[in-house]
Amino acid sequence: MAKELGWLPADYKTIKYARDWSLHNNRSILLEEISKVCVEVRFASLDELRAGDVLVFMNGQTSGYGGIYIGEGRMIHAHIRHGIQEDPVSRYQEKLNSVWRVSR
Repeated sequence: MAKELGWLPADYKTIKYARDWSLHNNRSILLEEISKVCVEVRFASLDELRAGDVLVFMNGQTSGYGGIYIGEGRMIHAHIRHGIQEDPVSRYQEKLNSVWRVSR
């Protein structure tokens, strides 16, 4: 879907890695890939987030989990056992590591 929205180049290839990679490694493949199409945003509070921002959270030893900010303090993300869900960002705020915006 990201390719159809123009967020990723048509020739982008998804890197395959183990689901528990971030639990056992300090290298963040997630950040390496996001940095190819987004720019990191410095922010002081959640009030500065914009709809469409990519939120990256710590998972284990490194940044390994993400969601998309949809506004009004909420995000969508995919949970391995629960599928796609909508939650308040504040529920995960303590693990929020960085915020990224699609660079155009």
